[in-house]
Amino acid sequence: EQDPENMDVLVALAKCTSKNKDYGYSEKISDRILELDPENYDGLSYKGESNFESENYSDAIKYFSKCLEIDENDYEILFYYGKSLRGIGRSVEAINIFNNILKKHPDNDACILERAHASFDIKDYEDAINYYDKILAKDPEQYVPLYWRALSLGHLKKYGEAMFTLKKLEENFSDSLNVLEALA
Repeated sequence: EQDPENMDVLVALAKCTSKNKDYGYSEKISDRILELDPENYDGLSYKGESNFESENYSDAIKYFSKCLEIDENDYEILFYYGKSLRGIGRSVEAINIFNNILKKHPDNDACILERAHASFDIKDYEDAINYYDKILAKDPEQYVPLYWRALSLGHLKKYGEAMFTLKKLEENFSDSLNVLEALA
């Protein structure tokens, strides 16, 4: 049996349980890591991740912030920090985070999508459409950006364009959500 105080073993267990989406157990292991070493980067990041996955965004922000004090250039932590900010309604701050990420990773579709959603959150629908279109320029048949593009167009009362986008959704995703109801 492995030594339960062995940091390497604890970090490996946290990583394994996180990868297997067992966030409850990952959080328990992270707690033990942080009990032994409160500044342990892996413990902080896995604790942040488990809080994020349980939609406890305020605590996720706390742990991700501590990670960023150690390594401000960790793209993945920055990304989830931004998503956590969106989760508590701080979308303007999230936009700044996503913009900084996109300066270094301009083709990252996940970040572009989150950037678009953050603009949608603050009702900047033109900007949201701009970012949804960046994703759709690469692959015009992606459900999520099409759906949110249609919603954005509806909010702007651009019903002709919204209907065109909705028809693309219907053509490509016969089992899609009823987007027309969402626009109402």
